[in-house]
Amino acid sequence: MQPPTPNDPANPDGLTRVEASIEGAGTAMPPPPARRLRKAVVIGVASLVGLAGVAAAASFMALRGSSETLTTKLPADTDVVVTAYLDPAASQKVNLFRLTSAFPSLGDEATVTGRAGDWVDQMLNAAGLSHTDLDWVGSQVAVAVDVRSDGDPAVAVLVDATNEADADASLTRLRDGPLFTATKWSQEDHGGVRTWVGDDGYQQAYMGIVDGTVVIANDDAIFDGIVATSNGVDPSLADDQSFTDTMKGLPEARLGMLYVAPADLLAQVNRTQGTGVSDLGTAAGLDPAAVRGIGLAVSAEPGALAVDAEVTIDPSKLTPEQLDAYGAPDHENTQLAKVPADALGFLGVQHLDAGLDAALADLPSDQRVALDQSGLEPAIASLTGDIAVEISKQASASAPAGALMIGTGDEQAMATALRVASQTVWGAVVFDSAPPMTWKTVEHDGVTVAYLPGDGSGLGLAPAYAVFDGTGLLASSKEEAFRIIDTAHGAPNAMSSDAASTALADVPDSEQVMYLDLQGIVNAVANTGMMDPEIRGDLAALHTLVAGSQNDTTHQHARLVLRAG
Repeated sequence: MQPPTPNDPANPDGLTRVEASIEGAGTAMPPPPARRLRKAVVIGVASLVGLAGVAAAASFMALRGSSETLTTKLPADTDVVVTAYLDPAASQKVNLFRLTSAFPSLGDEATVTGRAGDWVDQMLNAAGLSHTDLDWVGSQVAVAVDVRSDGDPAVAVLVDATNEADADASLTRLRDGPLFTATKWSQEDHGGVRTWVGDDGYQQAYMGIVDGTVVIANDDAIFDGIVATSNGVDPSLADDQSFTDTMKGLPEARLGMLYVAPADLLAQVNRTQGTGVSDLGTAAGLDPAAVRGIGLAVSAEPGALAVDAEVTIDPSKLTPEQLDAYGAPDHENTQLAKVPADALGFLGVQHLDAGLDAALADLPSDQRVALDQSGLEPAIASLTGDIAVEISKQASASAPAGALMIGTGDEQAMATALRVASQTVWGAVVFDSAPPMTWKTVEHDGVTVAYLPGDGSGLGLAPAYAVFDGTGLLASSKEEAFRIIDTAHGAPNAMSSDAASTALADVPDSEQVMYLDLQGIVNAVANTGMMDPEIRGDLAALHTLVAGSQNDTTHQHARLVLRAG
């Protein structure tokens, strides 16, 4: 079905069914406030985003598509773009289907495809469409956002079309469908593109097919920008230096990507919230004005799903403290060697000292005075920058155990800080009605461990702390502290275990690293009897979750890998 044109003798006014019904209706209600209406239109476009999303699912399951097209049609000043690649490298599809086959409740490939079609139909029902209306969907679908000074975003949905006539017919059904029952449509020419302009009396919407791409937008500027870029009049996002520098740090074979150019977003925060960019930088440890671009990619690997994130930085906009923090050379995190081999998970961080220096340099004067009076500053100054956190399964308890290890170059200062913290922190946590806290000490392998015996906290907790071998240790119990000490003195550690070392090979040698033994966690929970057997059958496919990141003065890269199968 082709949309009517002004020259159609059967429809001389060029009206759609919806348009005609609107003209025949009674007196319109007075318009609500402009801001509320603008948000309503954005919500309408968001519904179309959902339409594009389910179109993506249908097209991927059909294993059909074509080449990259959409970033070449987006203006270079686009603030945010999210793209789903419906026809990625063949390995991406194979790897993804192999992953889904590891979960029994999902069924085989045919079952997954059938369920996807049913899900698409349910989602499209509100728009008066079904998955059979999406046969024209091609290789990509994208959502682009332009941040405007009035606070309301301009949003455009772009869908690659393999058949413009079929896509045009679907747009006609969409305009005549329930999503636009209050909208009057007319045709305009925008840069040589036949464009449908919808008007509900308060706000406009734009639809057209631009050089083989369906474009639906809530703003004429973003629509016209896409047309101008497609016509070669304006530069494209694909050729923007910040975009290319950011995306080259991400895998080329991917299922989807996100890109953010933060400048306009930060300016909008400053305008609407009264928060300066420098204030955000103080809270985050990095001046957002120094960020050139933010990128994220999702990709399927053999037996794994990976998420990579890349942040490109302008070093000329970093403070001296930030330059020191991001430029600090990497080294082996000695605290990770104290994590027991049977730990269910751990987190390791380097350069905490440099990061703290940057944060402390920006402390307000009253907080600086409070820190000086706390007696903790010598311990902070003694930090080596290495920390590790571990979580383990207690042999005879349902609750997990855990410990925090902090590298120090001054054990006496660290001991003083832990002693002060043990009183002040627990004094704040434990209510006045709880029994008085009585810390005791015990020797273990030459290390003095302070602990609260039994339920000494009044909260069912029995924490412990110690200082040894350049480490400040805080543990959930004295038994867990003993395990950490034993590991430090020669017992097997997690970094040398086959499971952890294999998982960590999926990420680069990292400044920050996180590891979870998902199978061990599933078994620990299942053994408590608190997990449905069917759910356990699916979760049995999960192996590990590992993440790592690396920073320097020009970029930050983080990678997360879920291994299953």
